[in-house]
Amino acid sequence: MKNNRSNLMMNFSLWEKCLFLSVLIVFIGCGVWFFQTQHAFQHRSVETNLLSIARLKAKQISEWRSERIANAEMLMHRSDLVASVQRYFSTPSDHEANEILQRLLPVKQFYYFANILLVDPQQQVRLTLGPLGKGRFTEFMPALDMAIQRRQPIWTPVHVESAHSSPHLSVVAPLFSGEDTETFIGAIVLICDAEHFLFPIIKLWPTMSNTAETLLIQRSGENVLFLNELRHQKNPALTLQLPLSKKDLPAAMAIAGVKCIVASFMIHNSLLKRWEIG
Repeated sequence: MKNNRSNLMMNFSLWEKCLFLSVLIVFIGCGVWFFQTQHAFQHRSVETNLLSIARLKAKQISEWRSERIANAEMLMHRSDLVASVQRYFSTPSDHEANEILQRLLPVKQFYYFANILLVDPQQQVRLTLGPLGKGRFTEFMPALDMAIQRRQPIWTPVHVESAHSSPHLSVVAPLFSGEDTETFIGAIVLICDAEHFLFPIIKLWPTMSNTAETLLIQRSGENVLFLNELRHQKNPALTLQLPLSKKDLPAAMAIAGVKCIVASFMIHNSLLKRWEIG
């Protein structure tokens, strides 16, 4: 039997052996080329998909923010409301307070604000359309200073405070006297509950995926603060922080101004990889 096999191999001429090896090399080369081509195609598909989803989410959030700014600008230019606020701060009365609240109530209901505050020139909350917690509203004050300076509505960051314990952000609209439009007479603070629109639109992923998620982040000292709850790590919103020194962390790269698509380990340290926009 062994002699037969040896004779069979000897019967192959040199050129037949070379042809066989050439075909084998071409076959292997085609396999490697096909794998690399498919791998590159998958990467391009993932990148295209991520960019499309990122642009869609950015557009939705930008439009929502613009609409809330428009609500605030509309209130700033309502002369009847400004005059009523001026009268109330000059001579407080239940009648004038009710007039103001009745003007603001449709805005709260139609645009789904969690609360609307009326603030006096001393930055004290004088009227509210929602329940007051045990604490005070204070986080709007830096935005109010900027709004007075710029004479336009300003957003606050996402935050929590003792008077409103769930994550929220607000549009602060400064009010100026209708007579000279120069004198600051108070402000209206439109409070948006982040769980009503912002967080749901961030959590929603338009395609089937067990790992995909969108992160809303901001710098907090030398750390990255995650504003929304992560999909695979159930920390409450606004509690998880990671150091900016982690240069391979996409969130840290985004804070640093890097704009690219990178491959990274999951934040919960599993071995699965994902693509993130930094």
